[in-house]
Amino acid sequence: MDTYAKKYAELLKQHGYSITTPRKIVFEVLYSYGLQTMAQLIARAKLIDRASIYRTVDVLEKIGAINRIPEG
Repeated sequence: MDTYAKKYAELLKQHGYSITTPRKIVFEVLYSYGLQTMAQLIARAKLIDRASIYRTVDVLEKIGAINRIPEG
């Protein structure tokens, strides 16, 4: 596990969240591709349903792991 993945796991645990498969996959996609739209994230995280992706992004934003940038 690389340094960023370890920090991500620690951040989740600090805020009382477990490290689930959807959270791992969303992290890997975000880490691999960087800045992207929700549509791109959903297309790239094919193994996860749309609702799980949105919930995971909400959790990541809540704990300060990511910042959502509004489009438009």
